[in-house]
Amino acid sequence: MKIYTLEKDITTLCEKAKEFPHDVKAAFERLIAKTGGFEGRTMFGISYLENGKLVYIAACSAKEPGEAEKLGTGEWTIPKGDYLTELIENWQGKEHLFEATFKKLGDSEYPTAMPGIEWYYGEDVKCMLPLTD
Repeated sequence: MKIYTLEKDITTLCEKAKEFPHDVKAAFERLIAKTGGFEGRTMFGISYLENGKLVYIAACSAKEPGEAEKLGTGEWTIPKGDYLTELIENWQGKEHLFEATFKKLGDSEYPTAMPGIEWYYGEDVKCMLPLTD
């Protein structure tokens, strides 16, 4: 586990999965259809609990202000600050590790909160939980 400082807010375009985990891939596909693809964008997954159920949001970085409204997507801002992180290398085919990784981060000695952020770097993904004061 490492502490990572996000220096500035990241505005994302997003599509909520209708049901977790079954609609996650489709949520990313809907986002691709609306944005024309992820070229020049960073991909994220955002998750939080709502009424005891996990809500998953497929997201990618916005290229310009007001883009979400123009493209008909949702918008979510990943706030700057300190995050407790764990890297999953070569993540494809290892999706089963995500839940355990976020549990490990949440059960650490550090005070963390939701939402959980998945930050995709090519073949790797950084799982992140915001640190609280």
